[in-house]
Amino acid sequence: MRFREFAEPSQEPINKTAAELRSTIGNMVPKPVVDLFQRLSQATKQGIDQIFQTYLSPGSKEGFVEIPTTPRLGGRGTEAMNLQRALMALGYDVGPTKDDGIIGPRTKAGILEFQKDYKLPPTGIPYKDTVAAVNAALATKPQILNKLEKARPEEYKGKISSAHLGEVKGREILTKEAQSKGIKGKELAALLAQTSHESGGFRFMSEVWGPSLAQQRYEGRRDLGNVQKGDGYRYRGRGFIQLTGRSNYRQAGRDLGLPLEEQPELAETPSVAAKIAVWYWQKYVSPNITNWDDTKSITRIVNGGYNGYNDRLARYAAFKQDMNLG
Repeated sequence: MRFREFAEPSQEPINKTAAELRSTIGNMVPKPVVDLFQRLSQATKQGIDQIFQTYLSPGSKEGFVEIPTTPRLGGRGTEAMNLQRALMALGYDVGPTKDDGIIGPRTKAGILEFQKDYKLPPTGIPYKDTVAAVNAALATKPQILNKLEKARPEEYKGKISSAHLGEVKGREILTKEAQSKGIKGKELAALLAQTSHESGGFRFMSEVWGPSLAQQRYEGRRDLGNVQKGDGYRYRGRGFIQLTGRSNYRQAGRDLGLPLEEQPELAETPSVAAKIAVWYWQKYVSPNITNWDDTKSITRIVNGGYNGYNDRLARYAAFKQDMNLG
């Protein structure tokens, strides 16, 4: 549910005092934000009514930050980069990746801290009220604002590409195999996004084994075909798609003409891993997906749940961008 934003400015002149202003707009603006607008009014020698109209009028683009196209968790783009830069300049932590252009958990935490300080609805979402307050806060500190530079589209592309496209050699091997089987466009971007997540950017051809509690449960999993002692480890996740379980190795081996059940380590070879990933995709994913932008449904098929959903979403955006897809 979306929290109610500030009331749109009325056509009536707005009173000049903070108390009267709060009364005029129905007590919807938190006092710290009203105080912020008051300080900005004094610093710029503009009337409070003009400040209010400037920052909160419908469609206002006044200030360094604009409302991101997708303001929720997972949103990305140059608007998100500018928001991150503004928050950092104001002293808020948005995480170690800083202005990567992605509204992830750490950026959301920074937004929440800002909202808490200014008594705004604690949504973690940069709607109009939050963006207006950020811009006003920056405007009261010209020494900071003057040092900020707005993000360029090519700058955002560079950041997201380096973070999410993964290792080049493995990606090229998988791309070539997928294209040879007719996978292209957004479907190819979706395939690369999911496999990039599963294999840690096309770097890990074998599941890192602890064993963790979840990995211990592979043992004796009849739904995976693990009926013999040691099958859990022997048929652990391998390849770009992280093929798991004796029965899946057997089925993939039969369909591809490879002795995967007898030699499961073959799945770690990049060329074989690419064949398995494409086989899995065309057997289980392609027949059940009609909209390749539906990352959630694709993740449910590949993962069995939604683990790493935000990362998969970000990788899909990166591959689409890299492939110049809309």
